[in-house]
Amino acid sequence: VDFKLNRHHLQVTGEGFGYTQSNIPGIDCGSVPGHFGCGEDYDYGTTVALTPTPGTDSMFVSWTGCTRLNGSTCFVDMVANRTVHKKFTPARTLKIFAAGNGQGRLVIAGKPPITCTNCSSSILVPFNVATVVTPTPDTGSHFQWVGGTVSSCLSKSTPCSALMSQNQTVIGDFSLNRHTLVV
Repeated sequence: VDFKLNRHHLQVTGEGFGYTQSNIPGIDCGSVPGHFGCGEDYDYGTTVALTPTPGTDSMFVSWTGCTRLNGSTCFVDMVANRTVHKKFTPARTLKIFAAGNGQGRLVIAGKPPITCTNCSSSILVPFNVATVVTPTPDTGSHFQWVGGTVSSCLSKSTPCSALMSQNQTVIGDFSLNRHTLVV
């Protein structure tokens, strides 16, 4: 007598520009050329891990249908036929630079603060969304926007709003406060 495990079908669907690969051979699926294997049969009880990779000017948004998630990795326990759905969305790059002899932080809602002493950082943000960069100078320092592609921010010390309809750059300066001593 030869016993075999039941096999169940995993189907990956999606939207947006990017691809997904499985930890076990079989799934290599997406809208990026060369990634066409969107369905595979797996033994009953197998756990398949699916990892998304965004394409150029794209970012991963979400999964539906997973047994569980760990970060952006979707885990599927194959105890029945399953379909999971991945979603990528268009994105643009915001490059942030700050220099000067002062110190401070640049804060973008939903992102870890960027602590600056001659810093540079690039972040991917959703397409066509206004992204606000808020400077927070340390005690004894002040801040001013000094360059970049967002002209409405130049020469200001207030939060800078960049509409991400294209890749954008903001450049700021943290400087030490200077005081005049009169004797």
